[in-house]
Amino acid sequence: MSIIPSKWYRPNPLAHGLMVFEAQDNATRTRAREGRIYKTREDQLCRACHEREEMVGHILAGCVFHQFRGIKTRHDRALYVLVREILLGLGVPLPATYRYPCGQAGARTLGTGSVTVVVDTVIQTRGRVMENRPDVVVYQHAAKCIEIFEVACAYEPCLLERDIEKRRKYLPLATDLARQFEGYRTRVTPVVMGDLGTVGRIRTHLTEAGVFWQDQVDRVVCGILRQVLCGSVDLLTKHLLL
Repeated sequence: MSIIPSKWYRPNPLAHGLMVFEAQDNATRTRAREGRIYKTREDQLCRACHEREEMVGHILAGCVFHQFRGIKTRHDRALYVLVREILLGLGVPLPATYRYPCGQAGARTLGTGSVTVVVDTVIQTRGRVMENRPDVVVYQHAAKCIEIFEVACAYEPCLLERDIEKRRKYLPLATDLARQFEGYRTRVTPVVMGDLGTVGRIRTHLTEAGVFWQDQVDRVVCGILRQVLCGSVDLLTKHLLL
């Protein structure tokens, strides 16, 4: 399902909304489209990395030139919304030191005695666990529950595969934490959204997480969606101006 909330982008929501619709229909004027459709270009390689054909999916999810610029920034924006809403749902105040983007500034361990939220931090394990740095780990000591959240913005056709991949990636960490905290339930919740607005399984996963209020889930989804779409528009705009 693909939705675009009203007033999701400012100062020009119409122009940027049209850019998203163009990208969804694969009508963005990339080098590959100019070569295949318009027959006006022989070189169809990406103008940024010069490694693969310049298509919308490559620009938004695979170009190494944007990996630590626009793609990382888009991820951090979505992660900030998720952390903010987790704290709100659990009744934990957001510290003034915690701000966007998550990876550059702000506290990494948040919460009170009964609730601890750990953001983008290596988790200590008993056994050898290769993937031990998820985006968010929520410890609810009163409910004896540990929730692992992992945020990703995926190329639209690969949404289901990325969802399964993220869950499998952190299952060993969830198993190790269950051994450390006897009697605790552990769960991996992938928060995977398409880079052009496809929601996928997010709403179902967040509802099952047990962290948010019943009426809060839709707001979380729309908040993450807005940041993903804004980040994708920024990526496309900057790339096409290279």
